[in-house]
Amino acid sequence: MKKNNTFKFLFIITVTLLTNTLIFGQLQNSNWYFGNQAGLNFNDGTQPPMVLTNGILGTDGSSATVSDDAGNLLFYTNGLDVWNKNHQIMTNGSGLFGNADIIQSVVIVPDPSDTNKYYIITNEGDAMGAFGLFYSVVDMSTDGGLGSVVSTQKNVLLLDVSFKNLTAVLNPNDNTYWVVAFGYGNDSTRNDTFYTYKVDNTGINLVSQTTFAFTLSESTENTIGGQMKISPDGQSLALINNTVGAGRNGEFAEAQSLFIFNFDSVTGVVSQLNDTIFLNDTLYLYGLEFSPDSNLLYTTTTNRFIDGTETRLIYQIEYRNMSSVPFLLDQGPDAAYGLQSALDGKIYVVNSTGSLNVINTPNVVGAGSNYVENAINLGMNNAVKELPQLVPDIIINEVTKKAKKPILMGNPFKEELKFKFKFIQTYTIEFYNSSGVLVKNIVYDDMRNRKPFAVDTSDLATDTYYLIVRDEQSQTWYETALRID
Repeated sequence: MKKNNTFKFLFIITVTLLTNTLIFGQLQNSNWYFGNQAGLNFNDGTQPPMVLTNGILGTDGSSATVSDDAGNLLFYTNGLDVWNKNHQIMTNGSGLFGNADIIQSVVIVPDPSDTNKYYIITNEGDAMGAFGLFYSVVDMSTDGGLGSVVSTQKNVLLLDVSFKNLTAVLNPNDNTYWVVAFGYGNDSTRNDTFYTYKVDNTGINLVSQTTFAFTLSESTENTIGGQMKISPDGQSLALINNTVGAGRNGEFAEAQSLFIFNFDSVTGVVSQLNDTIFLNDTLYLYGLEFSPDSNLLYTTTTNRFIDGTETRLIYQIEYRNMSSVPFLLDQGPDAAYGLQSALDGKIYVVNSTGSLNVINTPNVVGAGSNYVENAINLGMNNAVKELPQLVPDIIINEVTKKAKKPILMGNPFKEELKFKFKFIQTYTIEFYNSSGVLVKNIVYDDMRNRKPFAVDTSDLATDTYYLIVRDEQSQTWYETALRID
């Protein structure tokens, strides 16, 4: 029984009828290709993932994969080359300005104005001679549906700054996307600045640049940061970055720290450093991931000792509780690297043995999160260090307003949700959890009753839910997101 059954709006997307059917895109992330020809297929997220061995991709670092709304593979990339669904280099798909050796060098974002097009956004990291931040456009309507990189929109420069991290998230205010990059600011020797780009019908535009005055190491030194992630509820951003801190002998030395900021999912602005989890140079932080309900944060570290031995450490952090102590979820005799949530609601962990560890119930505090080591054997292939960056999980096609929409009544809500339907017809009311899984499905077909229709919501756990109302032709009449606290 949850303590508080009050519903509060996290955001309202729109109340519209789509000119084309809205696609609820949780299956865009059904297929993963990553590492050394490794892959997974999650189907619809209700069954254990199937290991894929048909991938061509080879990378020590970042990758990205996208599928269509039915879960069929479209293409994948390591930031340098793009492979189509037949695992062949896509037409004009070589020579992207990315870096296959760094942690977050590539992300795929749908073009909100055209369902056939995708942006591949790449960066060169802080390698010698790095070019900056670029985008290339893939048009899936070409080459018989195999897609091609548009020659006039390939390696288009966004900013001539070297970046260490790159991630993307849905903008719930108007169904566009935010792309956040972290790298140099005014001082080219330090990584201290967040750049936020808005991806909308007009293209990709810089909307925010925020520099923080924490002490950071010179980025020209041979050091590596870790992942950067935005919480599913769009309120927090976590970053692992190199800092100057106390070394083993009391001297200043390279260290890794975990920083937690506010993120505004409506404006895209990164603000207010809320917490710093500082660890000295014996701990090498790498992976980051939020739980699906956004309340917990997971990080992977490797404890490196003077004698050259290593120990794997995986922590769970109640980051919104400043007085909490990180919970040691796992410790072992090898290294742990990238973390990534999947559409099945689980978090997958790369280890140095080549297999994947799994956090099965990541919303649960402590040992109840059900961590399993070596849960997935990737066969002859391996993940190396990274799992693919995912596509922001909703595609909204262009909309036009119509008068015949249902009305959602009351705010806040207590244990039930009320609708008033203006037209007599059959409606389906669908609730999807933060992992994109359909958890509740109600059919309204009372053709005679014009009174408000109540949906019992007392059985839904604390989470952020996407609500969609469709008619018998699968047209979408209403959509929004609700937060159950």
